[in-house]
Amino acid sequence: MSEILPGDRVKAFDHRLFKNDRDTPLSITMQTGTVVCRYGKKTSQGWIYEDLVDVVFDYDGRTSKGHFTRLVEKI
Repeated sequence: MSEILPGDRVKAFDHRLFKNDRDTPLSITMQTGTVVCRYGKKTSQGWIYEDLVDVVFDYDGRTSKGHFTRLVEKI
């Protein structure tokens, strides 16, 4: 698996497009975009997320935050 860095083109899940498993397959919810930031995060509850990315989606220009790098697909 290759490393995902800012500037890389990826496909990432957009939860705003999801209705249910029958009506919205991954071909609809996985959208293309560009990684703008890679980081780790610790929540106030003590959870640690070591590898996240923010993605600017092509179809609407919105920045979507907090995608796990292991779940985005480099294109």
